Amino acid sequence: MSNNSFSDPTQFQIQSITIDGNDMTGFFFSLSIYENIYIPAVTGTIVLIDTDTGGFIEKYKIEFTEEIKFTMKNALDQTLEFNGFLNGLRNEMTKDSKKMYAIDFNSKHTRKKESTFVTKRFNKVAPEEVVKEMLEDKIEAENVDIKGKGLPMNFLGSRRKPFDIIKYVLTHGVDTNGPEYTEGGDRKGTAKGMNGFLCWETIKGFRFASVEQLRKGEAGEKHDGYKKMLMNINHDMETAMKGVIDYSFQRIGNMQDKLRSGALNSKGIYFDMDKGEYMEIDFFDDENMTEKEKEIATSFTRVLWKPISNERHNNDCEKAQPDTGDQTKKQLQQNVARQNTFDDQLGEFTLAPNFEMHAGDVIEFKIGKVKSEEEGEYDKKHSGQYVIKSLAHHFMMGAEGYTKIATIRTNKQQDDSSSKQ
Repeated sequence: MSNNSFSDPTQFQIQSITIDGNDMTGFFFSLSIYENIYIPAVTGTIVLIDTDTGGFIEKYKIEFTEEIKFTMKNALDQTLEFNGFLNGLRNEMTKDSKKMYAIDFNSKHTRKKESTFVTKRFNKVAPEEVVKEMLEDKIEAENVDIKGKGLPMNFLGSRRKPFDIIKYVLTHGVDTNGPEYTEGGDRKGTAKGMNGFLCWETIKGFRFASVEQLRKGEAGEKHDGYKKMLMNINHDMETAMKGVIDYSFQRIGNMQDKLRSGALNSKGIYFDMDKGEYMEIDFFDDENMTEKEKEIATSFTRVLWKPISNERHNNDCEKAQPDTGDQTKKQLQQNVARQNTFDDQLGEFTLAPNFEMHAGDVIEFKIGKVKSEEEGEYDKKHSGQYVIKSLAHHFMMGAEGYTKIATIRTNKQQDDSSSKQ
């Protein structure tokens, strides 16, 4: 339901801004806050303005390490609440009789992780259980949404910090529904499937999901009804809030990067340290490629090599089973393929402030053709479903704000119809 006090969808209202419990609303100039599926922390920057004789820094003894809280409300009565810590002064500028302070801040969990170390052994523990323990027990995160599921892992904490443990799980964990390999004769094999996990923080809490779940829109909420429209028409507030202010596409495909990384066709060379065996595994997953990619990637473009040992973390007298202590054959080439075809298309959209949208969500657009918008036609290439890679809320003095999102599609999602696959 819209708030009748707003006349424009880009307007917002400051409910409160405090630093170390002191009201800073009167010093507000601008604020930006960011979410990103590749970053396990919410970050941002606030700009405060003061006269050279005001001296709120001296008055409140600000050291740029204090607690920061703020609450914003948009035209649909959606509320954005944040509680974190200042993380240093980025810039201080004096002009005429005014001083401006650009101050970085981040979520409170990023400070907690710096003083926490993990020394335990993880023995046959699923990736989701490791991540849950790191988030809930080690950094005391309140809201953790676990959707990804993987095969049990074996590794040592080695006095690493919680986010370092999570990073290891993201790159070495094996999705239960994803990758596979088959051993053939003469020390040869083939591999298929995609692999990889992501863990990130939103304003609402942490999320953990496989890349495939994220791609399919299963890691977050879905937002639809957004389209490019003429803003000078008298739309109701709900409709106006779904208007696309601006959009652009920085990249659509990069075949050279795919070939260089071995995302489409690679050869894995593995030496089993326990058995003294050498094996070559060819990766070519044509089910996750477009027809044109199949024609281009006719031979391998990257060779990956790694010694493996299943016995490394096995203290039992019996011989370790294959792919238990070391799951490299199930994740190395498959993870390379997924990570390098996941963000094949990169675009940016500017919207009115929307506080129910988060990194990892799925959003659907209808982008009208320039010459055919009045006839109801739309651009099928750029319309359709996208994953929100990153999101930024920008607020400016004068009560004007907007939400800017960076979107991605995989290599197979080329247009409106294929974007839903």
